Amino acid sequence: MDADSPDGHRVIRATAPDWPAPAGIDSLAATGDGARRDSIRRWCESGVVLTPCAA
Repeated sequence: MDADSPDGHRVIRATAPDWPAPAGIDSLAATGDGARRDSIRRWCESGVVLTPCAA
């Protein structure tokens, strides 16, 4: 699912290489929680994470 909003923001499904960005803003993963970082990586690999994309 890729989507454009009326105000020009766009989101796309994150892929495996994208996992560091959401892990960097997650409060648990950002503090070094390895299990949480692994979960975020798996979620990105399975396509359930949405991430902003430059328009």
